[in-house]
Amino acid sequence: MFSEIRTMNTNEKVPEYFYIFTGRNPDSLYSQIEKYNIGLRDGTIISNGFQQMFSMNNPKVFLTGDVDYLPYIKNPDYFGGVSPFNRRIVERYSIEYNLEVYRLQHYRHYPSRFSGLFAFGDYETCKNISNKYPKIWKLEDCMKYKLKDCGVYNEYIKVVKTNYNIIGFLEHLGYGESIFGNEAVYDAYWKGQGNLKRAAYSEKGIVLPERKVGARYEYIIEGILECSGKAVD
Repeated sequence: MFSEIRTMNTNEKVPEYFYIFTGRNPDSLYSQIEKYNIGLRDGTIISNGFQQMFSMNNPKVFLTGDVDYLPYIKNPDYFGGVSPFNRRIVERYSIEYNLEVYRLQHYRHYPSRFSGLFAFGDYETCKNISNKYPKIWKLEDCMKYKLKDCGVYNEYIKVVKTNYNIIGFLEHLGYGESIFGNEAVYDAYWKGQGNLKRAAYSEKGIVLPERKVGARYEYIIEGILECSGKAVD
């Protein structure tokens, strides 16, 4: 039943409302186009994978996860990071690439970060983020959504609960080209876990303090979200 949809990884009942900052990064042209398109659909948002599923000859492959969402694959002849700029560019995509490869290897049927919608499950989390980064995460742009009942297509709805802080944790590890060595971190992400830490490191002038990651949850959704208006206290 639609009312009993649960998260695929934690088996929790999905929140009644989801929260999305629809006007995030207002200086970005893409963000403005996205906000305009949402307005044309009366606030309705549909995930890319769910939308594509309707035109598939065999939509069951969407359920099993036998779909390739990776826009680029790694070059086996890549020379290596030879400049700070090179490293920064490669590292950020490598994080997403490794998370996706790990998902394909271990949780193939889960929604992909390359395809799903990202939303928070409570307004308190949104306020905390906005208080910390008020110029980017503006509460006036935070909208409230409900998961749409899609009838016979409800079986294709996918929701996982993930720890948003792990993404920042991976960004601060200082490397990310290889999935090896970080398996526990990627696994914790797809399981929606927290309580991770990086040990302190100091050698040859390089000092990295111990870094811990707490839990701040967001949801990845394959489905349709209908706007219920602005998220206000």
